Amino acid sequence: MAEFQSDVKMNRGGDPSAMTPFKTVFTYSALMLFFPIFMYFFSKQVIFDGLFGMESNSSVFYAAMVAVVVVHIVLGMFVWAAFNEKAPAPTLRDSKRE
Repeated sequence: MAEFQSDVKMNRGGDPSAMTPFKTVFTYSALMLFFPIFMYFFSKQVIFDGLFGMESNSSVFYAAMVAVVVVHIVLGMFVWAAFNEKAPAPTLRDSKRE
C-alpha cells in the first residue's frame, strides 16, 4: 500500500514526463474531434458553395470527403508522433524493481 501511495505522489508532483503521453493523446483527440468539423463547414461554405458555386448536394458530398481526409491526416500525425516519441529514461527506482 505504501508503494502505491508513493507512486501517486511521484506522478502528481515531481515527474513531468509522466504526463507527456496523456498530453499527446489529449491533443490529438481534440484535434481529431474539432478540426474535421471545422474543415467540413469551412470547405462547404467558403470553398465549394462560395468559391466554386456548387449545388448544395454536391458541396455536402465534397465537404464530407475533405473531413474524412483531414481525419486521416490527423491520425497519421498521431501515429508518427507516437513512433517518434522517446521512451523515458529508466530511473533508479525502476532499476530497483527489476
